[in-house]
Amino acid sequence: LDAPFGEPGVVPAVERLSLAFFGCMGLFMSAVAALYRRTREKAVAYDREQALRQTYREKELLAQQRQLALDAADMGWWQYNPITRVAEWDAGYKRIFGVSGNTRPNDEILSQIIHPEDLPALWTKVEEALDPSNPRPYAAEYRIRRADDGQERWIEAYGVATFEGEGKDRRAVNFVGTVADITERKRAESILKGAKEELERRVQERTGELEQARRAVEAERQKLYDVLETLPVYVALLSKDYRVPFANRFFRERFGESRGQRCYEFLFHRAEPCENCESYKAMKTGAPHHWEWTGPDGRNYDIHDFPFTEADGSPMILEMGIDVTEVKK
Repeated sequence: LDAPFGEPGVVPAVERLSLAFFGCMGLFMSAVAALYRRTREKAVAYDREQALRQTYREKELLAQQRQLALDAADMGWWQYNPITRVAEWDAGYKRIFGVSGNTRPNDEILSQIIHPEDLPALWTKVEEALDPSNPRPYAAEYRIRRADDGQERWIEAYGVATFEGEGKDRRAVNFVGTVADITERKRAESILKGAKEELERRVQERTGELEQARRAVEAERQKLYDVLETLPVYVALLSKDYRVPFANRFFRERFGESRGQRCYEFLFHRAEPCENCESYKAMKTGAPHHWEWTGPDGRNYDIHDFPFTEADGSPMILEMGIDVTEVKK
């Protein structure tokens, strides 16, 4: 029925079958390619959906962990949108501030809850934290009046802002942080501060009393020294280290100024104490001691030594020497 192969102007049957076959194969491959594309798109969409679900699960887990930490620390969480100027919070924040709901325009919170005296400083800290050119960490302590019962409470807050854009287009898009009620800590600090101030006041008063007593002692000592200056006998105070803190005029005229030297140094020009020092027997025995002495000026003295304790607790010897040279003749 069909023309033989090679007959001019006639398409052989085999070629027609071939054309039909390749046409069908083209349609089939197009259908397979379309099916592959749809399958691939579904697979990508599925993977994307799974990734989103995993992200949501991780986000929820982090939120749960955050809330557990806040609950354990008795703290609250807040978030402020600088663009919409709306704040939202968790249950801990609601409990601390005594607010209802979970969101409110931030201006209402500032005007109705924050203590008016603390508001200017607090707002300055918020503006510094939201400054896109030089943001500062947000940390503040301030007072509130709880929305439900009007109680005044002390709050400690921390926060951090998130920014988007570059240069002049940079702006804060989110501001999150925590709050804690520190009223009891503030009360304790106030008590400690009051106790410290009271202690300082008492110390100051006591210091003043001690200073007055010291001046009174110095005045009495000066009166004594003034009297000793006029005596016709020598009077000297001897310390434990052989120095002479005081010597009256009679002593200075007879033996000279000690100028911080030890008695054996300026009286006898010795490098060591005298081997048998009569003056210091009174300090060793704790009892008065009477003896006679021929001084470096060649005159004879009747000596009386008396042990006593200075106001600061240091042991001293009061020595009085009477010139008996003329009596001895």
